[in-house]
Amino acid sequence: MQVHVKEMKPHEWIGSCGKDQIMIRQQADSSGSASSNRSFDLWMMSLAFAVAESIRSYATEKAWDLQSLQVDAVDEVSDQGKLLYVTFLITAAGLQKEERDEVFSAVRTTCTLLRLVNKDIEMYFADRLANE
Repeated sequence: MQVHVKEMKPHEWIGSCGKDQIMIRQQADSSGSASSNRSFDLWMMSLAFAVAESIRSYATEKAWDLQSLQVDAVDEVSDQGKLLYVTFLITAAGLQKEERDEVFSAVRTTCTLLRLVNKDIEMYFADRLANE
């Protein structure tokens, strides 16, 4: 795999991997400077996307009725700026509780991107439909 990132103009990038492309626009503040945390934001988005893709793939393989899926990733950082943990808030509509429990457990070990995260960073899964 090869990923290519090219600056198109200040604060605007195009990223490509194979046939896929994504436009990345950094919002400038009043001084004209872009946010310095943008790469971290993209990493968090990539984690959420990887979890979502893994859930979708697992549900498809099991022939489950996953009707819609939303994954939000929320981080917790120490006072020193160290990333402590990431919580994935997941809405997997159409799956039964037992199916959601199974897929969340499976994704912890099958999602390639999650396996690459430093072991000191905890990963939590929260089922938004647990109380329904």
